[in-house]
Amino acid sequence: MMHLKILLPYAVFLDTQAQKAVLETRDGSQGVLPHRRDFCASIEPGILLYTDAAGQEQCVAVDEGVAAKTGMELFVSVRHAVAGNNLQALDRSVKEQFKERKSRERDVQEAMMRMENAFMRQLAELHNE
Repeated sequence: MMHLKILLPYAVFLDTQAQKAVLETRDGSQGVLPHRRDFCASIEPGILLYTDAAGQEQCVAVDEGVAAKTGMELFVSVRHAVAGNNLQALDRSVKEQFKERKSRERDVQEAMMRMENAFMRQLAELHNE
């Protein structure tokens, strides 16, 4: 059994025991077993599959990040993660969260553009005085 920990920038997303895990790296799928070599790899957005202590396969959608296995511990650090008990539900959940995040990002970009425009107008007024 290995210790699997999924870390987000602001919290610990998952802290559990796992028999094995499979994650997507830049070089393709990477299987992780407790007694195998240590490694460090960049993670691509995709599905991280792991077998829990009870032998049940679990899935977590993850954003880009890094994974490091050292000894009996696997640390995965990503920007975003969503857990689901089946792939269809996980797909729906991820799409909803991405849609919501894109909307928030668009709102922030619009606010930044308004601030930049106001700054440029004030700068032009100062220059013309």
